[in-house]
Amino acid sequence: MTTETVRPQLVWTLLPAYVGNVLRPGLPHAGSEILREIRLHVPEYQVAGPLSAQKLARGVDAGLALFVRRLELRNATDGALARWFRRIGRQEFADGRSLGSLLTVYRLGGQVAWRLAAANCQRADLSTAVLCLVGEAIFAYVNEISRLSTDGYTTARRQSAGVIERRRRQLRDALLADQPARHQLADLADAANWPVPARLSAVAFERPQGNGDQSLPGFGSTALADLDGPQPYLLTPDPDRDLADLSTELPGWRAAVGPPVPVENARSSLRVARRALTAVRTGALPDKLVTTCADHLADLWLLSDPVTARALGDRVLAPLASLTPKQRSRLGDTLLAWLEARGGAPEMAVRLGVHPQTVRYRVHQLETLFGDSLRNPDLRFDMELALRAQRLGKEA
Repeated sequence: MTTETVRPQLVWTLLPAYVGNVLRPGLPHAGSEILREIRLHVPEYQVAGPLSAQKLARGVDAGLALFVRRLELRNATDGALARWFRRIGRQEFADGRSLGSLLTVYRLGGQVAWRLAAANCQRADLSTAVLCLVGEAIFAYVNEISRLSTDGYTTARRQSAGVIERRRRQLRDALLADQPARHQLADLADAANWPVPARLSAVAFERPQGNGDQSLPGFGSTALADLDGPQPYLLTPDPDRDLADLSTELPGWRAAVGPPVPVENARSSLRVARRALTAVRTGALPDKLVTTCADHLADLWLLSDPVTARALGDRVLAPLASLTPKQRSRLGDTLLAWLEARGGAPEMAVRLGVHPQTVRYRVHQLETLFGDSLRNPDLRFDMELALRAQRLGKEA
């Protein structure tokens, strides 16, 4: 045990018990002076309402009384004092005031108490040695109550953070339920102190190979995240803000931003985002740090049901079935270019990287194979969908 620890404990036994009788009559005046200093110098207490002002006055009076009680008991251990000042710390957190302001109150209170106590001791003709011990006791007391209230404040903050985090997890899970009830979401959001946005996007993350221990960074208070599971994700109304530093904080990670949806459809947005990550991994979509699903909705839709897409292709592209794989690929690319370009041979030639005359020859082959089907708008639409789906399959 160090000298700094021992001395504050000894000072209470060194002080004569009668010092308490000398200081007690001046407590009301000391309380008034301390309150005046607090209101002058601590902004958070300058606008306190009547109830808060009463609580502050009671706290100051109790603090002074407990100090004198300790002088009279000459005891460095006081359970009542510890409980009182820890409770004050918890209450200040609950009232939304800062810990710094509370510690400033204690410091100001100690300064005023020392000034008035010194005057009272001098009037009582106490010795200089006793006067020094009184000053030492006051500042030991200020240090102790500061520590106790800090303990109470930080405990309350930690417990509050734990409660809020549990509520945010409940809200996050409810948002991803099959059919979340809107009134239930509103209640959970209120309990979790989460402002419900009009729309949000789900962001799916994928860790790089060999870098599984790297944790995702923290995000804004409006984001709900599950960052520790095998498929990390984020629900946020502002993905641009939350992903702005992803490249520097998490090199090598991929993210896919699902389409913005009403909050009750968050599950759908996450499903699309995860589908986009799979498409990036397989090569169906470009490999980018952040893939925005809104830029690839048609492709993602086609990738969502490969069985139906394959059945559509078997039906509308049946005229190509008798060709060799190489011929099917070449004429399929030409047909897709014709459907997409809606232009002449020169434009298609640029798309395909061949001579315009080659394009004309292939288009003639397609007209022979498909006949009037190429003039049917519905069939042309189906052909384009099927060919796009096939192209995505090849890229994957």
